[in-house]
Amino acid sequence: MIAYPTHLLTVGLQMIVKDEEDVLENAFKSIQPCRRIFDEIVVGWTGTNPKTKAILDRYATKVFPVEWEFHIGKTRQKVHDAM
Repeated sequence: MIAYPTHLLTVGLQMIVKDEEDVLENAFKSIQPCRRIFDEIVVGWTGTNPKTKAILDRYATKVFPVEWEFHIGKTRQKVHDAM
């Protein structure tokens, strides 16, 4: 077994979310068994629904508004840069 210096390794979960409060809670609950491997959960929120924002605030370590640019790559890069 190779021993890696854990102080140098980090694992983050990125999400881009609009207004998905109907499924968002279950999505976060589904990762709870492996939650400890993530150092942070960063969410770029493109929506306006306060219910969605409340769920994100409960589970994510960082939530920030991000403008959807109609190109997944550009929006994903904004979320990645926030990590």
